[in-house]
Amino acid sequence: VSLGVDAPSGTTLDISGAPSSLNVGTSAQLTATVTGGTGGVTWAVNGVAGGNSTVGTITSSGLYQAPATV
Repeated sequence: VSLGVDAPSGTTLDISGAPSSLNVGTSAQLTATVTGGTGGVTWAVNGVAGGNSTVGTITSSGLYQAPATV
């Protein structure tokens, strides 16, 4: 899973809750904290907004669901 950030200078983004590994078909709740900027966070999995069944999905609240198979 990759994460990209496009934010003004001086903005920091902290992500917590990301495990070092995740079994197929399981989930993890991620949390994003934005400091020094405005706006929210848009989650994507490997560049796909919201993800898909191949790379896993992620909700607008940061709940990542790993794909059922790899």
